[in-house]
Amino acid sequence: MANIRLNILPIKNKQFSFKVYRKLKLEGDKKEDNTWLYNLPQDMDINEYRSYWISFIPKNEFEEYIVDSNMSIGLSKKYIFEQLVKALNVNKPKFEFKVKRLFTDCFVDFIINKYEKGNKIIYMCPYYLEEQNTYGFIIDFKFSKNIDVLFDKEVQKLSLSLDVNGRSNKNYYSDKFRIVQNFITEVYEGIQNIGTEDEPIEISPNLVETTVFHLNKKEYIFSNNNISSSQFQGIRNYGAYKNISKEVTFAFIFEDRFRSFANELYLSLTGKLNPGTFPGLEQMFNININTKNVNQIKLANYSLEAMSQAINEVKTLQNNNPERKVVGIYIEDCAVDSEDLPASNNYYYLKYHFIKNNLPLQVVNYRKLGERNSLKWSTS
Repeated sequence: MANIRLNILPIKNKQFSFKVYRKLKLEGDKKEDNTWLYNLPQDMDINEYRSYWISFIPKNEFEEYIVDSNMSIGLSKKYIFEQLVKALNVNKPKFEFKVKRLFTDCFVDFIINKYEKGNKIIYMCPYYLEEQNTYGFIIDFKFSKNIDVLFDKEVQKLSLSLDVNGRSNKNYYSDKFRIVQNFITEVYEGIQNIGTEDEPIEISPNLVETTVFHLNKKEYIFSNNNISSSQFQGIRNYGAYKNISKEVTFAFIFEDRFRSFANELYLSLTGKLNPGTFPGLEQMFNININTKNVNQIKLANYSLEAMSQAINEVKTLQNNNPERKVVGIYIEDCAVDSEDLPASNNYYYLKYHFIKNNLPLQVVNYRKLGERNSLKWSTS
């Protein structure tokens, strides 16, 4: 069977080394500019790791250290990304580019075409392919819609999800492959060498090849080890693999303007709204949901203070009812077809604090599920 190509540009060096400057992290340390925290071997014993502040430029009280690429995958990815950005700044590719960072992920967006509705973009981000012990860069295509533009058929065509005739694009992957290959040809000379004279690193012009193998048919295990190929029908016919051991209290977190939608969501979970598509939590999971075990946590707005207050109310609800399990349901107002950073920040903030307090949280997007037909098919 023929190999397939992954959208990863590999580094030719299976192993490489690079210079950093490091300082042991001590309690109470504050992060300095242009420093990052990574674990590295304390000395020659590579099995004993400590946390170090890392810089790629000399700093006071930082010692020079040579890192082998197999010591820290995260740091090695960080290094090759910084080297890629350096090469781009020096060699000035024909495409306008922007460096983006989102939490621990780093990207370079290349604008390959501009349109009234948005931009066609090729992006690159560092990656470690464990299967082949290879570092490289994921390289892929996307269409970035302008914020003030409606999501319509033309946007879908530019995104390649629809073909030029407005039908489902059967050539989606081959179209992306062609665009990516053309991009590599045009920029490769400027990104080929991203290392230094002492530490050469070369990017391959060819996407990674990997062998193909077939997985067995996916099956799911339910109560009493019953098996089904359908998650939904398996739950419906046999019940959950493992039931929750406590009675549940549901904490609905939402602004007052979503009261009507919250009621529809509640009725949908009980199975009363669309019993033909979802018969309810009690029938499917043996979990009671009724007016006696549903609480509203009022959200005044989306400020950090309001979010913190909601979290504290849920924690209090759990502490006052240790014999029950409190489950949070947060209704968010988030744009679904564009990057909505404030909503994303709220999402991660709530998720973090719920997980920290051993509380489950389900986030429901009003803009995505606000239409009754969407809710009907999404509840299950």
